Formats: sequence, structure tokens, C-alpha cells
Amino acid sequence: MYSYPRAILYAIILWAVNFLFTFFIYPLKAENLMLFASLRMVAMTLICVVLTIMYFRDVEEHLIREGALLGTIWVIASIILDQGPFVWGLLRLSFMDYVADTGLSHLVYPVITIGAGFLLSTDKSTIEEGES
Repeated sequence: MYSYPRAILYAIILWAVNFLFTFFIYPLKAENLMLFASLRMVAMTLICVVLTIMYFRDVEEHLIREGALLGTIWVIASIILDQGPFVWGLLRLSFMDYVADTGLSHLVYPVITIGAGFLLSTDKSTIEEGES
């Protein structure tokens, strides 16, 4: 992996920004669950894309594998960090309720990071030929 410390730092930033955003829009959950869930997913995706771009700036090889490792680290870190507020904290969700409510949404991270690795590893001339 290019940089485990950087991947872990970005995982903490990713989790913290998502948590703070969700915390501030949480009252919306009772009023309009669909809007709350949609805003949360858009924010998660946006933050993930920005951090993915920042991470891959200096990565030059094994890009798909790098994306898979990065996404896996981000999922695992997010699930671990979520245990405090969601399972042990104020919400007191069972682990399965947590997975159903929030946990599965973290799977968007490897989708984005692997996709970014794939796109960065693909020869652009091959893509342009396929478009013609």
C-alpha cells in the first residue's frame, strides 16, 4: 500500500466529517427520513470522492489494488468508529440494527476507491477508441 498512515488519517477525517454532517441534520430524520438518508449519502459520497482524489494524487502503481485496500480500510475504520455513538453511545442500537441503519452505507467507499483505481489505471486511448 502506498501509505497506511495516510489511508488511516483520511479514514478518520472521512468518518468525522460524515458524523458531524449527520449530527447536524439528524433532526431531519424524524421529519423526513427519505430526505435525511439522501442528504447523508450525497455527503458521504462527496467526501469520499474528495479524499480519494487527494489520496491517489501521489499513487502511481497497483492502482486497482490500492483502491481496494483504501476502501477496505475506510469501511473497517468507519464501522469501528461508529460503535461508540451508535452501539455503545446514545442510540444503543444492536449491531444488526446498526448495520441495517448505517453500516451498509459505508460500502460506497470501496465502490468509489476501486472505481477510481480502475479509471486511473486504464489507458485513455482505449477508452476513447470505445467511444467512437
